[in-house]
Amino acid sequence: MFAPGYGMPEDPACASAALGLGAWLVRAGLVPTADGTSAYQVRQGAGLGRPARLDCAVTVREGRAVAAEVTGEVAATGTGRMHLPRTAAVAR
Repeated sequence: MFAPGYGMPEDPACASAALGLGAWLVRAGLVPTADGTSAYQVRQGAGLGRPARLDCAVTVREGRAVAAEVTGEVAATGTGRMHLPRTAAVAR
């Protein structure tokens, strides 16, 4: 969550970047490129005073990243709801 007005100018742990990192690690040959799944951790946010650890895994088939996952604990900092007008088109 980004909320500069509430003292959160940036996200201390970016799951989407952690997932992309898995694909990059495979392409760079920094994790095994044989078929299987490799685990890695991303630690960030310490400089913001909100340290985070993301546990990640990337799955490789035929030398290419085909799946990635990320888990970790979060601290809820906000909530929200979205209401669509009744006339809004719904993508299917």
